[in-house]
Amino acid sequence: GQGTKLVTMKLYWYLLGSFLLFEATDAFMQPRLFSPARARSSTSMLKKVRCSLQEKPPTIETKSSRTTIPMGPYGDLPDTSVENSETRMRLAEILKDDSIIDIAFHRLYDTALDISLHLSREASSIAHKDASQGVRKPKVVIAGSGWGAHALLKIIDTNVLDVVCVSPRSYFIFTPMLASASVGTVEYRSITEPMRSANPCVTYHEASITSIDSERKTIRCKPVFEGFETEFDLSYDYLVLGLGMKINTFGTPGVKEHCYFLKDINDAKRLRSAIIDKFESASLPNLTDDERRDRLSFVVVGGGPTGVEFSGEFFDFLNEDLKRYYPQLVPFVRTELIQAGDALLNQFDGTMQAMALRSLLSQGVKVLLNARVEEVSDKEIRYNIRNPDKTTTTITTKYSLCVWAAGNSPIELSKEFQKQNQPWKQDKRGRVVTDDWLRVVGIKDGSIFALGDCSESESVVLPQTAQVAAQQGAYLARIFNRQFRGPDKGLFPEQTYGAALALALRGRARDGDELAKTIIDDHRVFVRPFQFLSLGLLAYVGGRSAIAQVEVGMDSPQKTGTQMLRLSKQSGLAGWILWRSVYLTKQVAFRNRVLVLFDWMKSRVFGRDIACL
Repeated sequence: GQGTKLVTMKLYWYLLGSFLLFEATDAFMQPRLFSPARARSSTSMLKKVRCSLQEKPPTIETKSSRTTIPMGPYGDLPDTSVENSETRMRLAEILKDDSIIDIAFHRLYDTALDISLHLSREASSIAHKDASQGVRKPKVVIAGSGWGAHALLKIIDTNVLDVVCVSPRSYFIFTPMLASASVGTVEYRSITEPMRSANPCVTYHEASITSIDSERKTIRCKPVFEGFETEFDLSYDYLVLGLGMKINTFGTPGVKEHCYFLKDINDAKRLRSAIIDKFESASLPNLTDDERRDRLSFVVVGGGPTGVEFSGEFFDFLNEDLKRYYPQLVPFVRTELIQAGDALLNQFDGTMQAMALRSLLSQGVKVLLNARVEEVSDKEIRYNIRNPDKTTTTITTKYSLCVWAAGNSPIELSKEFQKQNQPWKQDKRGRVVTDDWLRVVGIKDGSIFALGDCSESESVVLPQTAQVAAQQGAYLARIFNRQFRGPDKGLFPEQTYGAALALALRGRARDGDELAKTIIDDHRVFVRPFQFLSLGLLAYVGGRSAIAQVEVGMDSPQKTGTQMLRLSKQSGLAGWILWRSVYLTKQVAFRNRVLVLFDWMKSRVFGRDIACL
């Protein structure tokens, strides 16, 4: 009734205000970069590390001006050669030895600078871009429109850099909410932002990259529009690869032909229409009960966040909306979730995994663990279940609609690099290997960077999440800004290193660490390497229930993942409130926050739209 609607509206507005603190806290914890003034002495480097550390900033010679562009006064960077990996990783380990308090302080300062830059950009907008057409600035080309590229575009300073974005997709997607969009809980445009809107001062080209020439510093691009077959070249001083990943089918026959995915807006649109089509076709009067049951059999492959959240969203759609319009069909609906591993949501701890499993089972979802899909036909799925005695049982089940959310793999361009005999290093999956400063290993002048899912760090295993890519994009933007803008002129004085890091350096030097001695004796100031700071995990499981694992953690110096301090765990209604609050505050623009909030209110009051458009 009216009372319920009023309470619902008050609840959403209360959540919006209450969790602004969460958004401020997240901004507070952005990747920290110290901003030192360069301080060099005439003391020579130790011979042991002379060959592995650069003695001056890297330079780039451009074709257009044939002039040398220095990296700037921000800090030194070690070289990116494959042979220097050991020394480079050792340096990164030393520079990551800092305190949480010092890091948090500087990240708050970084965020304040970002806000100031954004406000000044909004004031100048396109006018500044037109006024600076004749000014020669270092050119940064960004490939991609995902989390990393979008965060980079938001923060990078176009006053000192000429920034070009190339991507076949002209908009950014808040991918964690694609499952919600696929059932109509939120609308598609509410979770997207045009790349031109993310930074009006950036030049954008809607095209795909077909090749990269790292020696000539050019990329070849092909427009995505029909009738435009002529490719064009773009030169760069610095290239940032944020190419992302694609759905991994693991070579399973029939997946591409018969399954639905949740990687893009078009995927969500097709899936939403297909669900409505299945119910409309099952409501025809000339069908038997068995035929209706076959038409309403839904299968989700993959027990990660995408698969689990879609299962939860579909349960809500079924019980809150489809049940009103197709009450006679609900008893025929069957939902299965097939997971190759022995647990759901591998990123969460065991308690949260068990809660997610119980929640899905209580909703009537049949969960099959240790089950690997072998083949998908137009009407059947064949999979093998691994038994406790290590034997396998082959089962074939009928289905009407299958959502494939089983993992990601490198896109074709990343694989194509291997065929082009490029000088950089790649892992076995085709991802580009980067150092701790996000520079591609093997590019001697350090002019190519990679971030997000298409990259793999040489020293630490990072999760393939939006949180990692966004932090990498912000980190890289601040490096570019400070290298070319110079030291910050702010309220706080410049400093070489934080207090905790300075003490750690002295301690290592006293213990005989020659690299630490070199840094101290020669007053070397290096750019701080990237450190991922995990702020927790969230997953919606349906029925206004979610699991939230609130934690703070930083990647460890060695290749052992991320060290976590778990602060709290929430599930059920409390987890759902936290889940919605975080997803609302993490929208990339105020416009998106407003649209998502009203989409939630609209679907709650009026229900989801079942029109098949």
